[in-house]
This record gives sequence, C-alpha cells and structure tokens, in this order.
Amino acid sequence: MAAAGAVDGSDQAIGADSVRAMIISRHRRATRRHLPGSRLSRLGRLGRFGGLAAAVLALAVTGTVVAASHARASDSPCPTCRVRPDPSAAAYQGSLLLPAGTDPVLTAMAARCDGCSWLVQPQCRNSAGSGDASCVGAANLCPRGAIRMQLFLLRPTWVRYRLAGGFCAGPGLALAPVDLEPGIRAQFVTYLPALSPSFEPRGTGIVNLPTLFAAGQPASIGRRSFPLGGHQIDVQAATVWHWDFGDGAAADFASPGGPYPDRSVTHSYRRQQTFRVSVTATWSAQFWVDGVGPFAVAGPPITQTASLALPVRQARAVLVG
Repeated sequence: MAAAGAVDGSDQAIGADSVRAMIISRHRRATRRHLPGSRLSRLGRLGRFGGLAAAVLALAVTGTVVAASHARASDSPCPTCRVRPDPSAAAYQGSLLLPAGTDPVLTAMAARCDGCSWLVQPQCRNSAGSGDASCVGAANLCPRGAIRMQLFLLRPTWVRYRLAGGFCAGPGLALAPVDLEPGIRAQFVTYLPALSPSFEPRGTGIVNLPTLFAAGQPASIGRRSFPLGGHQIDVQAATVWHWDFGDGAAADFASPGGPYPDRSVTHSYRRQQTFRVSVTATWSAQFWVDGVGPFAVAGPPITQTASLALPVRQARAVLVG
C-alpha cells in the first residue's frame, strides 16, 4: 500500500472523499463567485474520478497556493523554495562578494572566480514571483531582516547553471567589488594626509650642493578598516612622489623624503635663481572584503599636488681672521 502523499497511480484513490469534502466545504463561497451552477455541479462530481483532480481544480479557481506533497527536504528547507535559476534573477560576472557567515569555501571560491557567471534569487518565492514572501524553513536560516538567497554558478566550460549554495542577504548588501568601489574610494581619500613640501638648508639652496626635499607625508598610511555594504573593508595604498625641481629636472621617488640626515630625495642646482618646485603624490589603493582579496580600486589614481618657491644662491668664500 502506497504511503499517503506518494506520487503514483494510487494516490488519487486514497482519501478521495475526505479531500473532496474538505475542498468543497472550504471553497464553496469562493467557487460560486467564479463558476455558474452547472460547472459547480460538475466540480462536485469530479470526486468519483479522483480526489486529487478535484483539489487541483478547486485551488486553481480560488487562487490558493499549496506546497506539492512530493517536495523533498533535500531540495530545500521549505516546500515552496525554488531549486532552478530564474531568468529574472540578478546576474553578476566575475568575482562575487558573499557576506560574513557564508560557507568559507564558497566565499573564497566566489571571490576568485574569474570568468564565472552568477544568478542570485530569493530562496522563497510567493505565487507572483516577487521573492518577498517568507517560508518558515528558509526564514529560520537567517537573522531578522535578512533574506535567504540562492546562488547559481555558470563556469565558462559549463552549458547550464548549477546551484552553488546559499547565503543571507541583509539590507544594502553589495555583492560585486565594483559596487563597493565608489564608497571605498570616498572613504580612502579621507585617510590621506595633506602634502606639505619643504627643503633644507632652510631659507635657501646653494649652487652645486645637494638640496634635501620632504613631501611632509608618511611613507605609508598603513592598513585601514571600515564597514561598507554589509562587509568589513580593509584598504591599503602604495604611493609614488613625483618631484619637478623647476630647472627642467624631474624624478619619481618611493620615499616622501625628510629632513637631514634623510637623503632619499635630493637635487643639486647649477645656477643661482628662484625655482618653483612641485611635488605630486600618486596613491593607488587595493582592498579586502571580509578578509578576501586584494582587489584593485578601479579608476584613475588619486593624486595630490603642492609647490614651493626655492631661492638658490651662489656660495661665496669669506676669509676670516
């Protein structure tokens, strides 16, 4: 004897009378609003041909949604959860940033999956497909305010998407590095110290003697952390200082220079004159998302420019004594 709810030829006969009676009693008023009396009579007689058919027709007329009795727990934590990608799901290309608390193996793979295509959709869908309905089984997997999402992966050598896993998406969650870059760039700029160039000997340079320069910035801003888009962001930068010494000479330096005895940035002038010296600091940043990375901050490098006037004098020998 087949178990109740099994999908085979015998399930239509098991409990047919009880199913038909329940459906007709529950939906009598709604059905009468949609069907004339003759069709309602035919609906009542459907029980002799199978209680399952009567139930399906009655539910279709009234718009009530029920879970399929043969849904397997292994497919999803709730009977109404989809296990196939929806063509209307959000699509992503390349690296994908999954929130903290997701399977770390999946998180690491998604963050370094160049050439991959992704579809992201709510795990629980209502009858209209809007994705804002809740299923008890899936809702319990996420904290309050978060939605359980399904993640489908298509690698370059595959012909169809495959279910890769799931995660909890809170409000404002960013899934692609490009979605985070504007916020990271804006935050990173606030960490940059101002340029404040100086030179030694103070007051004047001496012809044919090295002048020492300093940008007035540290060699590194270190690694800075801040929250953004539902993730913990770490950002770090590399800097190059470009000095234009005003006499036609220019050079790039990996050091910001400094006061004596720091000789990392020096220049010697060959004639007496007041020169306009400028320095440009160019910052290129990279970032990590929840420890995964690094990713380069796209767009043009961030630059700062400052200048100073440098009078250069000819040294004169003076006899003393």
